[in-house]
Amino acid sequence: MGAALLSTDAESGERRPPHSTEAEQSVLGGLLLDNSRWRDAATVLTAAEFYTQEHGLIFKAICDVIGAGGAADVITVFEHLQRHDIGNAVGGLSYLNALAQSVPSAANLRRYAEIVHEHAILRGVIALGDAVATEAFNARSKSASQIIAAAMVGLSSLGAAADAHQESQGIDAAELLALEMPDPAFICEPFVGEGLTLLAGPPKTGKTTLMRQLTHAANCGGEFLGERCGQADVLFLSLEEGVRLMRRKLSRMTIPHDELRGVRLEFEWPQAGAGVDKLRDWLKGRTTGRPPLVIIDSLARFRLPPSAKGNTFAEDYAAVKLLADLCKEFHGLSVIVLHHTTKAVHDDPVSMISGTFGISAGIDSYLLMLRQAKAYRLHAGGRLWDREVQDFALERTNGRWDLTGEWDESVASMPPKQRAVLDLLMTGARTNKTLEEATGQSASSISHMLKVLMGKGLVARLANGWEVVR
Repeated sequence: MGAALLSTDAESGERRPPHSTEAEQSVLGGLLLDNSRWRDAATVLTAAEFYTQEHGLIFKAICDVIGAGGAADVITVFEHLQRHDIGNAVGGLSYLNALAQSVPSAANLRRYAEIVHEHAILRGVIALGDAVATEAFNARSKSASQIIAAAMVGLSSLGAAADAHQESQGIDAAELLALEMPDPAFICEPFVGEGLTLLAGPPKTGKTTLMRQLTHAANCGGEFLGERCGQADVLFLSLEEGVRLMRRKLSRMTIPHDELRGVRLEFEWPQAGAGVDKLRDWLKGRTTGRPPLVIIDSLARFRLPPSAKGNTFAEDYAAVKLLADLCKEFHGLSVIVLHHTTKAVHDDPVSMISGTFGISAGIDSYLLMLRQAKAYRLHAGGRLWDREVQDFALERTNGRWDLTGEWDESVASMPPKQRAVLDLLMTGARTNKTLEEATGQSASSISHMLKVLMGKGLVARLANGWEVVR
């Protein structure tokens, strides 16, 4: 390498990996002119990211000299390189002089460093593509889904590296408080707010039924779980149920057809990043001005399969982060994705979400449908949840879910016969005789159950019978 600066490959017509010789030279020249800009480069670049190996060696030498407390100029850097027997290999003293004279100042050094970094990321994408292609051509022990999953993990790592050195978007705390910002938007407060919500429960619990109710309520401004919904544009990705099953389930709800007009149902949809891109296109194409609601049934169908040897937490987090990031792009967007809970019982309901904590870490809100004995409990929470009560009792009647009040553990765990007596008292029954006739139980059985309920503090005796303690 001679004293003159390296020429670019633009005129050669060769297809070379992405790089900018000029940007690399400008970074090095700027550092030799002004050591105070060293952090601008060191926080963005590593020596390995230079396309030209000699430039990487010079950059490392500059960093070593400055890191040791010295001044990095043409002479000191050349001496450092000479001590490692690579002074002449990188072009010698004359090339270092040419670098220092190639830029008028170091004012744009950070931008030059970002260009070098960006090209390094692009080369990484090309290398990953080559590796994936090789895997696909020679696939023997790996399935297509495993190869794709590994590729997505690699792309995710490259994406994180690309984002790592973006200019800070921080703000002074006082300025933040002075900003006028819209309050969080809700389709149905407090249960369905903007952002990504996970609806999880055991298989065949009725999660999709609950979402069909929400679809109807959000489309026409009806009630959901006892709360009035705002009207929304609804997209329902029914990736678990086919057309015939969805039609049958909707028919059983006996909803007037006009109250479902405008709801978009899709039964096939791309996975992961491609699926998010298609959602983005749908969101941009809306013209009604109503807030959007997207329901995805289910996470397992939408995400890519986890890889056999990957970081499971990172993959779970990445799977939901794609949707969470989409929500940040569109104010008022609510995305609900359906998922399963585990069979294990935990004191913390969130721990029952199937998968790693990567899933719960990446979502904004959650609704958990939990089955306890023959009772159903809805546990709600997340970043937007500001209510003291988080647990509610659900009851399924005639194929629909109703929220019947706050969850009462003592009521939920009681034997069915006691629960039946309590329900009758709550609906107006007062006397032992009425309870005997309604339940078919003997007088002694009813008397015993009433005493048990009174001992639990659930009922109280009146002059003319019994009443529920509310």
